[in-house]
Amino acid sequence: MSKVTQLVMVIVTVQLGAIVLFYAKLGAVEERLASPSATQATETERIDLGSPQVPVRVVGTLPSEERLRQIIREELKDQLSDLLAGGRSIEADDTPSSISEAELGLQQRRASEQLQYYASDGRISELEMEQLEMEIANLDAAGRTHMLRQLTRALNSGQLEGRL
Repeated sequence: MSKVTQLVMVIVTVQLGAIVLFYAKLGAVEERLASPSATQATETERIDLGSPQVPVRVVGTLPSEERLRQIIREELKDQLSDLLAGGRSIEADDTPSSISEAELGLQQRRASEQLQYYASDGRISELEMEQLEMEIANLDAAGRTHMLRQLTRALNSGQLEGRL
């Protein structure tokens, strides 16, 4: 065999070895991502490295969309059990519970003040966002719509930096 043929054979062999190694590494990564214990270990490591005051979310745990679905399911289950336990009929009312108009106004003012505070600060952490969303969830339908519009406007305009 000529030297050129031998060189080509060596190059082809090295390339095949690199491809096999690449697929082996890719398989190992896929197994690690599919393993729930590995995801939990990664989450623990990142939380330990983060600030004790700010929770750290890890990509690969529950996506925000799935977390929202879970919260909605829990809330619906709680509301249904409360309704069934109280013997009340299910009616379409705007308030999450029977509270006075003054209390609703106070809750809306409090949520609006929180939003204005975070907007003046310019940033909102995920924990603060969750607390604000809980405040908004306690409002009546019109108040929720109004506050969510304000929150979305602040986020889209860049007045507030965070994730909804």
